[in-house]
Amino acid sequence: MHTDQTSRSARGQPPLQPAAGRIPSIAPDPRSRADQRWHRIGLGSAALLPAALITNQNGIAELLTLLLAVGYARHLWHARHRAAPWALPSLLLIGLWAWMNLVVTPLAMDPAESLRHTLPWFRLPLLAFAIGTWVVRDRASLGLLAAIWAGTLLLGVVDGLWQLATGTSLSGVPIHGGARLTGPLDRPNIGAFTARLGLPLLAAGLLLLWGRHRRGRLLLLAAAALGVAFVLLTGERTASLMLLLSLTLALAWTALRAPAARLPVVGMLIGLAILATVLVATSPRIQTRLTQTIGDVSNYAESVYGKLLISSLVMSAERPLAGHGIRGFRTACPAFEAAGRVPHCDMHPHNLYAEWLVECGVVGLLGFVAFVLAFGREVLGGGRSGPGTRALAPWLLAALCIVLFPLQATQSFFSNWPALLAWASLGLTLAVAREAGRANASA
Repeated sequence: MHTDQTSRSARGQPPLQPAAGRIPSIAPDPRSRADQRWHRIGLGSAALLPAALITNQNGIAELLTLLLAVGYARHLWHARHRAAPWALPSLLLIGLWAWMNLVVTPLAMDPAESLRHTLPWFRLPLLAFAIGTWVVRDRASLGLLAAIWAGTLLLGVVDGLWQLATGTSLSGVPIHGGARLTGPLDRPNIGAFTARLGLPLLAAGLLLLWGRHRRGRLLLLAAAALGVAFVLLTGERTASLMLLLSLTLALAWTALRAPAARLPVVGMLIGLAILATVLVATSPRIQTRLTQTIGDVSNYAESVYGKLLISSLVMSAERPLAGHGIRGFRTACPAFEAAGRVPHCDMHPHNLYAEWLVECGVVGLLGFVAFVLAFGREVLGGGRSGPGTRALAPWLLAALCIVLFPLQATQSFFSNWPALLAWASLGLTLAVAREAGRANASA
């Protein structure tokens, strides 16, 4: 069965473009067996990636990412739609990659260590754009990918809930420090995993299921409630706060732009508040984490995260243009701390934008901010390009915020596991936006 895109290509007509319009469609050529074979490999690799991440199979996750990157690069080379790599978000990422390799790394505190991370870094944007513009080519492929990712996520949630009930997950991992759930992971990141994949999956569900039948809406509401409750129960402060913030932002925007939806939105906000209140009131573990969070926020400058931000700013003033190189924060910070110039050191700054600043300089930070704005414009354009999908934009914004919101504490954006998770999340968000745009273009 051919999609609108592939059938138009088969008739020699130009492919339909999403209303967002800046990244052209990259559908595989239906007449090329090699193209179809590589597309199946890409779809399979993308489908299995969350399973590899959640089971700590980092080597397999990297192999799947490599297959996606190679397949996508091959398709770009052979496709007629050569404009795709030169869209603004892609150009900015290519420029960032060149900056990191040609300027940042030669001037780094440890050039060899920096090069080890900057040279293969471009596989991460390729992962996102492969999922967003190549792997997902129609509603069928989006539905298949979303179903497999949702199933993987559900298994992780079940494992985490078992861990909460018994003290040890089904995969044999105990609760981390007696306070935070891990599920099958070997570290307390199951909340971030659930939130960062859950929000783009929710956007996909809204596009695919919300308008079809009542059971689809009930399924989405139940899945969202389960996901929110689980993330709060994990004890991960950043994941919990960012999920609540992102959902509140999406609901508020929905109420502002759709007066008819205001009453249901108020009901959802009340339900969200009740759910959070009940979980806090009934869990001493969550109460402890909440008390710690309030203390950190009220005295931010003296918290670990505030001290790391101060350290990042002091260190970046020493090398403002090109930074200290990838992994340069951990290399250079101890000398600053020994000299009494910074208040605290760690493996990384625990903030996405501070990490770009201190390790890639002002140029790197500005380049990444420009990418975020261009990518956000592309994504939100797909979600508001027609009356049938205009309500999707707030949820696409929520999916972007869970990864790119500037004030959240984060893991390193250059480390394998969190970086793969972040770029996979962005890829699915882009795929949903583009499918929304295709639906409007073909209407």
